[in-house]
Amino acid sequence: MESPKPGKTQDMYSPHTINEDKELSYEEEQLQLIIMKQIEEKRIKKERKLIKQQNEEYNKSVKVDIHKENVLVKEKVQFEEISIEEMRKIRVARFCN
Repeated sequence: MESPKPGKTQDMYSPHTINEDKELSYEEEQLQLIIMKQIEEKRIKKERKLIKQQNEEYNKSVKVDIHKENVLVKEKVQFEEISIEEMRKIRVARFCN
C-alpha cells in the first residue's frame, strides 16, 4: 500500500485535495473580507446620509423658529405707561363702584 504524499492527501468525501481546500478557504476568507468591507462602507454611507438629513431638518426648524421669533418681536405690543394721576383715577373708579 502506498502512503499518501505530503500535501496531496485527499478526503474520501471531497474531490479536492487538502491543499486545494486550503486555497479555497483562503479565497473564501478574502471574499468574506471584501464583502464585509463593502457592507461597512454601505453602513457608513447610510449613517452619513442620515446625519446630513437630520442636520438639514434641524437647520430648517431653526430657521422657522427664528422667523417666528422675529415676527413675535415685531408684533409685540408696547404698553404705554400712564401717569400716576391717571392710575389713581382708574383705581378710584374701580373701588368706588
